[in-house]
Amino acid sequence: MLSSLSSNVILAKARAMYGKRLKTKDYQALLGCGTVGEVAAYLKQNTVYRDILTGVNEHNVHRGQLETLLRQKFFYDASSICRYELSSGEHFAAYLIQSLEIEQIMHSLMLLSLGRPKDYLFAMPVFLEKHTQINLSALADMRNFDDFLAAVAHSPYRKLLEPFRPHDGEPVNLTVLENALYTYLYRNSFQIIEQHTKGRTKAEVREIFNDYLDLTNYSRIVRLKQYYHAEPDYIRSLLLPFGTFSQEQINAMLAAPNVRQVNAVFRSLPLGKRIAQMEYNYADELPMRMLYKEGRHDIRFSVHPPVVMLSYIFLNEIEQHNITCVIEGIRYQVPEEETKKLLIYKAES
Repeated sequence: MLSSLSSNVILAKARAMYGKRLKTKDYQALLGCGTVGEVAAYLKQNTVYRDILTGVNEHNVHRGQLETLLRQKFFYDASSICRYELSSGEHFAAYLIQSLEIEQIMHSLMLLSLGRPKDYLFAMPVFLEKHTQINLSALADMRNFDDFLAAVAHSPYRKLLEPFRPHDGEPVNLTVLENALYTYLYRNSFQIIEQHTKGRTKAEVREIFNDYLDLTNYSRIVRLKQYYHAEPDYIRSLLLPFGTFSQEQINAMLAAPNVRQVNAVFRSLPLGKRIAQMEYNYADELPMRMLYKEGRHDIRFSVHPPVVMLSYIFLNEIEQHNITCVIEGIRYQVPEEETKKLLIYKAES
């Protein structure tokens, strides 16, 4: 009885919260904004973001401040959904925290590499401090990689990232480091799936993650071949060790002489055939567009609470991505139509 009640609650809550998502008219209004302040004002006056933005002065809001508040709402909303899912919600809440920690690590190290570590203060998510073992304040004060290791000393990331300490005078290899972090994240995720889901639920959750990771690896192959003309062994070293592609299939894409041939191999695979009708501009968009497509279906029709919970989390994250794209488009004065191409949503009233 308790299990059935919990299932009904999570299904109803996730669908009700998803019902408050941004609609087409909201994205049209946001795309028409000329400043970050106008974006903040619209969200504050017309959307579910009004509560988190109550104390914000839209006339002098900083881009980093706005994006941090949006991430705070995402975290609180996702965490509230996890609390209702008794079978695996607590464990997927750990996935949420780890994904946010990795964002902070990469953002702070990128700023360090640019010689602007103190800029991290503008985007530091204070709300995360009580959920993480990382010393976030120390990330803004670091001057080198040793300082970074001290900031993460009480977290699992110290042991994980210490081997990436650069030699004197060399920059941090952010690409390889990021790959190690996401390998850690998804290895933990599959352990959660294996230990805390079963039956049809396990199959559906695994499919969500596998599709995302397969498309992530495919898009990496395309990007590294197209823009960097990278050698197969180097590309292989940057692929995440997850997903359903066989070594033979990966080898065929890596051996392809050009992107057109990579696409031909990919389109011959079951996943490639499934996304044949999906509209996209760049291969890098595919992982998130697939999450959106599957999430919209699963949040409406799945009867498995963990699947609906994860669908809500991923759809909410995609909405955050869309708002950030608008903000970045304004910052870099990107034409409205070009920014619109990067947004992931289905036209609806």
